[in-house]
Amino acid sequence: MKSSFFLSILTGLTSAATVEPINSILNSLTTVPTGVLQLGSDGVIRSYGPDLKTVLDFAPLDPAQISELVTMARSNSIIADRIPDFKGVNGHDVPIKELAEPPAAITDALVAAANLDYPLDSTPVVNPLVEKRNDCGNVLCKNISVCKNSGCVFCFFFVPGIGACV
Repeated sequence: MKSSFFLSILTGLTSAATVEPINSILNSLTTVPTGVLQLGSDGVIRSYGPDLKTVLDFAPLDPAQISELVTMARSNSIIADRIPDFKGVNGHDVPIKELAEPPAAITDALVAAANLDYPLDSTPVVNPLVEKRNDCGNVLCKNISVCKNSGCVFCFFFVPGIGACV
């Protein structure tokens, strides 16, 4: 009895130390086709609705997860050198209230998205013949549906006003 209790504690400690892969986190977030994802300067991924104000879901990231996501995003050469430095940022340090209600400094980064100055088709038309890509290259986006049409999965805003498919 005591040994099984001790083993369950050890198992719990081992699984708690395991870092969840960024793809699992991204796929678990609630999203809508006309929404976007943003990695805030606080290290929290937030899923926004089409108004770019309503937080639908969020996930605080640890430094290793942030690094993994930034590496994915840097495959887009248009934004690669414009992604901010997240060194020392840990989303788990963010107060609970700010997870779903981020400060203006974070949400203001999405405001420019409403007036993107590059031509993109934001009409949600899903092309079932397009396969999911592991490398989304240089696809820019206004919302998730643009990325899905390109065979990518998510529209991420790392830089104010520029969305990139990942």
